[in-house]
Parts: sequence; structure tokens; C-alpha cells
Amino acid sequence: MIPDSVFKQAKIAKIQNELSKKSALKAPDKPLSWLAAIFPGIFSKPFARFHEDMFEWAWNIELEKSSPPFVSILSRGFGKSTCAESVTIMLGAMKKRSYCLYVSATQDLADQHVASIKDMAETPIMSSYYPIFAKPKLSKEGHYRSWRRNRLAFGNGFTVDSVGLDSAKRGSKMMDKRPDLIILDDIDEKGDSPSITQKKIDAIFTSLLPAGSKDLTILAVQNMIIDTGIFSRLSQDDPPFLKNRILSGPYPALQNFTWNYKKDSTGKTLIEVSGEPTWQGFTLDNIQEIVNNIGITAFQSEYQHLIVDESSMFNGIKFQRVPQLQVPELFYKVVSLDPAVTSSDGSDSHGISVMGVSDKGNYYILESWEKRATPELALRKALYFCIKYNVTLLQVESNQGGELWYNLWDNIVSDTGMSNDDRMPGIEIVRASASTGGKMERASQMLIDYELNKVFHVENDSTEDLEVALMRFPTRKPFDLVDATYWSWQACSNASRWVL
Repeated sequence: MIPDSVFKQAKIAKIQNELSKKSALKAPDKPLSWLAAIFPGIFSKPFARFHEDMFEWAWNIELEKSSPPFVSILSRGFGKSTCAESVTIMLGAMKKRSYCLYVSATQDLADQHVASIKDMAETPIMSSYYPIFAKPKLSKEGHYRSWRRNRLAFGNGFTVDSVGLDSAKRGSKMMDKRPDLIILDDIDEKGDSPSITQKKIDAIFTSLLPAGSKDLTILAVQNMIIDTGIFSRLSQDDPPFLKNRILSGPYPALQNFTWNYKKDSTGKTLIEVSGEPTWQGFTLDNIQEIVNNIGITAFQSEYQHLIVDESSMFNGIKFQRVPQLQVPELFYKVVSLDPAVTSSDGSDSHGISVMGVSDKGNYYILESWEKRATPELALRKALYFCIKYNVTLLQVESNQGGELWYNLWDNIVSDTGMSNDDRMPGIEIVRASASTGGKMERASQMLIDYELNKVFHVENDSTEDLEVALMRFPTRKPFDLVDATYWSWQACSNASRWVL
């Protein structure tokens, strides 16, 4: 009697043999031709030399032989992740590697890269050239296994696991295998402190890489966004790790980059850039539009690898001060309160920002306040500013307990006898969410208008406190005044759209 295991193996072999017969296409034998044939919709623009270098390195990798690590530091928008995902498929489809760990800073980000690999592998063109690879792996019973969010098991035995450094574990294994390919993609993050970077280094170089096979091959790709990050260290002449790496970059978006402010025909202030693009697929017009969308500081960091000073997000800003008598008419004014939960010595401070916007779309910070105090005192101070500047709206940031702030506000207004006063503004609870981002992301949105010289600090006793708060952000607390200023800016920005 034929053993059941032999029967199942024969069934699987038959299915794979039938799949292989469906392909009458032979894949090109040169890396760039291979990519153009397999992914014509993705690689429609000409390759730069640094793209070619990565793919030629990958093409020359041999089964069960180690290769020196390849480190690619390219500008944002240059297809770093797309190239790394394509290399993963190339090495898997050609059976040059059997098990890949795709590593990113977070598990969610790593899962997104694996999802992209899945989409690239499921195309009809891939099935035409590599029909067995393009299908999920068969079970022992001859059924196709479903691909998972964090694991892709291909029909030819190649497997990709996503790994986030926020959840990485020592000694990753797939049954009896250890990874022979590790992709490091989007490892550094904005705001990473030296201690966070060290934790990431420990996770990669004391846990993940030692778990690799003897022929482990490493590809690392990212733009250099912080000067204390892993990729900044890998760019050094004598890096502390991966000493035998092949370094490609850092390549900025523009060579001989310069910029200045100019006004367009309507009088709006724009940023004008000049330089020579390092890739034909990323033109000066593309770059010009990006700079005016994200601001010069973010562009220099994300696209040029220029980190001016990580100690402060606002370090490169020359704050514009204006005397009270030169403040124009402001059609909309708002007070924003970013409260602390308690008034203890170890708590955050309360931050209050008073801001208005002119009909030209310029923002004027009229007054600021940042202190440790009771929530009631902070709200009374906010009421004082509301009446002093005759504002339209009071905003209170609160991710929980919104009703408590409404009740406290009602009690304070009642105590002052101003319930029926026409000067009383409306009150609104604002909440941080995924759409607004964290404190860093929120402040970076406001930073763009600082760079465009659209934000003015009205001179008074609190001006210095505001500028000190901005200059210490995001390295030293308290951050409350900066966040309160953001909420005021957002409200004024929304209001200005009614006029502009």
C-alpha cells in the first residue's frame, strides 16, 4: 500500500508540474531588462546609476553564498522601497534566497511593505514568467495556503516575514530555516533620540542579524533624516557596523541646491529652488511643487539629507516680531488652551496661545502663556484672554473628559456673571487623532508658514517665552505652549480659507 505521505507529495509535484507547463515565457537574463519585463508599470521611468547599482548587486547574488551588505541612501521619492521590494521578489523568484525578513521601524510599516510585495507578485505577468512562485505555497494536502498580513509563503518555497523593531524577537526561525536575506527599510524615524536609536541597533545587530544563516545577505535602504540615526552612521567612512558594506549615496534630490523667497503675481510668498536633479524621473518642477507644499526644512531633511539642527524643529527660523501698533486688522481671532491634567511639580504645564489672521493670510500671535497651575486657573486665564482680545472661539485640547471642561467653563462663566455677555466666545473641544498626527507632525505643519514668513510674534512680555518654547521643541518639555500655538494656527488657517 502506498504511504499517504508519498501520495500527497506526488499530488503536489503534479500540480507544480502543470503550473510550470503553463509558462512559455523565459525571463530576460539582464537585471534591468528583467525588471522592465516583469514590472513594466512600475519601472516606466529611466533608471539612475544608483538604481542600476542596487539591481546589479542583487542580480549577482548566488545561492548559498554570502554577499557584502548593500546600503542605499537615496532621496525621498527615488523609489527606495519599491526597489527593495523588487529585489526581494527577484531573489525569491530566481530561487537565490529562501527566507527573507523585511524589517522596518514598526510592525505596521513592515506589514505595508510585505503587502506591496504580495501585490507585485500576484500580477498576470509574474504568473506568466514564474507560475509556481506567483502562487501561495501548497499545503501537504495539495491546497493553496492563504497569504497572511505578516507572512508570504510562495509556491517555490520562498518565504517573506515582516518584522517591526517595536516587536522584533531574538532568533527568528521558519521551521528549520534561518533567514538568508534581511531587508532593512525605513528604520530611522523623525524624533528618534540617541537612546531609541541604540535600542534599534541592539535589536538589529544583537538579535536579528545573528539569527541569520551563514550566507545571510543584507540590503538596507532609507533617506538620511536624522544625524544620529542608523543610516547616518552607515554613511560614515568607517561605520560602527556592516563595515564591509557597499555604500550607495547619500544621493540628494538636487546637486548644487540653493533656495530663496519670491512673490508670485498675486503677491503670495513662495520658495524658489535651483540645482541639478540627480535623477531624470524627479524633475525640478516636481521638486519646486514639493518644496512649497512641505516647506524648506522638511525638504532639506527628507530630500537633501541636510539636518540643520536636531535640537530644535524651529532652529532655522528667524522669528519675525512686530510692534502692537503695526498689527493689521484681524478678521478672525482664537484662544487655544493645551491643559495639563494636574498642577503637581512633575506635571506638564498649561499652554495658552492667542492668535489672529489677517485678510492677507498672515498669522499674528498676540499673546502666550505657559505655567504649571490648576486646570481652573488655566481656564480662567483663557477666559481673560478671550475678553481682552474679543476672540471668536476658545479651543481646549482634551482627548478625554471633554464634558468636564464644558462643565468647568460653565461654572467659571457663571461665577464671573458674564453668562449673557456678548463678548463671550464659543467653546470647542479639539482632539489629537491619527489625522492630526502627534505633536511633532502637528508642529511641522505650522512650520511651513513660519518658513514662508507668514507668522508674526507681536511684541509683549510673553514673546520671549513663546520663542524659548519653540526653540526647545521637541527635545525638552514642556511642549504645551507649542501645541496650543498649533491649535490656534490650525483654526486661523481654516478660517483664512473663507476669505482667500
